[in-house]
Amino acid sequence: SDHTARYGAGLAVDHGTVFLRKSMILDNNADLAGGGLWLGAAATAHIAASQITTNRAGSGGGITNLGAMTLVNSLLNHNQATAPVSGVGGAVDNQGEASITGGVISNNTATTGGGINNQQQLTLRMVVLSTNRAQNGNGGALANQTTANQTRGNQAITSTVTITNGYFANNSAQGNGGAIWNAGQLALSHSTFTQNDAEDGGQGGAIFHQSGVMTVVNSTVSGNTATGSGGLYVAEEGHGALPHVTIAQNFGGAVGGLGVG
Repeated sequence: SDHTARYGAGLAVDHGTVFLRKSMILDNNADLAGGGLWLGAAATAHIAASQITTNRAGSGGGITNLGAMTLVNSLLNHNQATAPVSGVGGAVDNQGEASITGGVISNNTATTGGGINNQQQLTLRMVVLSTNRAQNGNGGALANQTTANQTRGNQAITSTVTITNGYFANNSAQGNGGAIWNAGQLALSHSTFTQNDAEDGGQGGAIFHQSGVMTVVNSTVSGNTATGSGGLYVAEEGHGALPHVTIAQNFGGAVGGLGVG
């Protein structure tokens, strides 16, 4: 704890495999990325029953992952991405492959993706994301964004998020997507969104679907608010399906439930 560095102030793993169980990574400060933990493209981390809290970095306040990571039943709390414009992923900035099962991601902040910023492949199962905040940006709990230069070999990569049994509550963005902002591939099932807020002219108190393909199945969107559309907003370039979804008691200045651009 209480270390400083450019990358991975708490722990930096350039290559190889690390196992962490019942560990605490806290109060570290990285100038650029991975305040608590930084994983290089050739690194793998298996983390269980651990706490990653009160870390800071330009991006990836808690964790920056360029490799492969599994995170099980852990707490990521009060981490911060501090770069004023490019600070993404208050708890996690994922640029590799990440699987998160169980646990809580709460009270983290960033410009975009207050809880998590994803640029590659992310799977969430039975995770609570609460009270995360995107300050002056999008995606209070999660931002899923595909950038033009993402390739593997000669193939373009679309950022992909798969969420099962997720619970999103009290997240906020000073922009679009109080809980989730999506510009990639998003698959949601058996999840709940409640009391999330898109402020300052924002759309989609729960979800803002900018582009790509979104599927939401057997989920509930209720009690969310936004300046524009209180529940969900689908922009012109976004495509999606919402089978067996309950959208109820959301409040927006323009539309309460579902807005389409």
